[in-house]
Amino acid sequence: MKIQDQKLLSQFEELYILQCGKFYFYKDFIVSEINEGEYITWESAKELIDLALGHYGKEIQVSLISNRYNTYEINYEDWETFYKEGFQLKALAIVTYDKSGLMNFMIEKKKFRHKIRNFYSLDNAIKWISSLE
Repeated sequence: MKIQDQKLLSQFEELYILQCGKFYFYKDFIVSEINEGEYITWESAKELIDLALGHYGKEIQVSLISNRYNTYEINYEDWETFYKEGFQLKALAIVTYDKSGLMNFMIEKKKFRHKIRNFYSLDNAIKWISSLE
């Protein structure tokens, strides 16, 4: 389910539309909706990281909800670059809608160093992220 189909649409602080997708910035988390067929690498992620640093500042730890209703690829090895550059996420919630999405979650779980969970609904992902201290 897209964020535009949710009641949360009116609650975001900022919407950034990048070449690779839409990113909704809320008070404590970001919801990403990547475009169909994209290949996400460190270079494309860096643009989002720069926006997040500008929006939240360097001291805040933000969580990411990856709303994966489209099919796209991620270079999972780039999580190492993310950590080497000194970046962190408080948590990562991945919303999947099919079996291939679940398989990708299993791969990503091995690369991500913090709290990570898979969900089948955006609402449940938001509830989990919101419950974290």
